[in-house]
Amino acid sequence: MRTMLDLPVPAVRRFTVVRAERHPGRLDDYAALRLRAFVDEQHLFEADDHDGHDGAPLTRVLVALSETGHVIGGVRLHPVDVATGWWRGSRLVCSGAGGPARGLVGALLVREACAQALDAGAAHFDAHVQVRYRHFFERLGWDDVRAVQVARTEHRHMVWPIPTAGPPAPSSPTPGTEGRTP
Repeated sequence: MRTMLDLPVPAVRRFTVVRAERHPGRLDDYAALRLRAFVDEQHLFEADDHDGHDGAPLTRVLVALSETGHVIGGVRLHPVDVATGWWRGSRLVCSGAGGPARGLVGALLVREACAQALDAGAAHFDAHVQVRYRHFFERLGWDDVRAVQVARTEHRHMVWPIPTAGPPAPSSPTPGTEGRTP
């Protein structure tokens, strides 16, 4: 009988995430991944999945590159309401290759999107996530808020809790203040 210890261990791969707006070829490769996933395979959209956020001035597109420089995934983030600092991540896609590498690429893209949202000054960062990926996002620290419909399909409205920088909690009372009421 085989155990988990007998199974082959996948080779460790290295991925790089970069901004793609200034690289038309990378944007084209990301668009091709989106078309294949959201139109051809999942039938969420009829002809293409582009909307007003594609090419908008503040939209950021992140792509994951393989060791050979091929686009193997991507995500975009864009403001929903600039005045309030509300940003949204959308169109997360990874290449059709399954297995652990796909999850690693997805996690890396989501984490970098969170970092980019902070860099953009986001006070709120959310996403509409396909139901089957809800637990994946929860493992990355996102909160599941409610059901929403996207392209006639149930998704989950999920929020990434923006870290707040507050004063550190004291680890022990200041000497001479034990038992005092402020």
